[in-house]
Amino acid sequence: MYLNERDRPVSADAKLGVFLDEYLPFHPDYDRLGLTAFSSADAYYPALRRFFDFLEHEHVVRIVIAAHPHSRYEDHPDYFGGRLVVKGQTLELVRKAGFVIAHSSTALNFAVLFRKPVVFVTTDSLQQNQRVARSIRVMASWLGKTPINVDAPLGVDWERELTVDEKAYARYREAYIKKAGSPDKPAWQIVADHLKTVKA
Repeated sequence: MYLNERDRPVSADAKLGVFLDEYLPFHPDYDRLGLTAFSSADAYYPALRRFFDFLEHEHVVRIVIAAHPHSRYEDHPDYFGGRLVVKGQTLELVRKAGFVIAHSSTALNFAVLFRKPVVFVTTDSLQQNQRVARSIRVMASWLGKTPINVDAPLGVDWERELTVDEKAYARYREAYIKKAGSPDKPAWQIVADHLKTVKA
């Protein structure tokens, strides 16, 4: 996906923020794995809305939601306060965005590849789950950031949040996305090319 989009011209909008939704209160994995939701919808969504309201008012930006692929927001009330919710276009949204808001979504790879600043967020309810809290904290630390608890009084150093730590992004890319020196090809193509040499 990224390789197809990488060189296509696009105009990024510095005032567009994209939230990488993880569908946390309703994720279908909870039922499959017999887990309790990491946060209730009643605790989670109002906290996010307050933060988005704050950003839009204080910094004159617009927040769009990149919905999780398994989400079914059509079955739920308007949890995002009237904001645009887009499904199936996460890569395109991140590419056009000025910044990204996230917990620890694997779609963070797109933010790193397109060198977008990431604002990491958590909530009081997410902090109560040790595994989730650690996941957000570790992911943020990879990019040189500290998660913002959106349930706490909001004092955001916006200049710092919109900074990209080039060395941190390079380390993340090497660790999670692509080893230095590996071909710029989809993984399936690399495997197919290797199998051809083995067969020969």
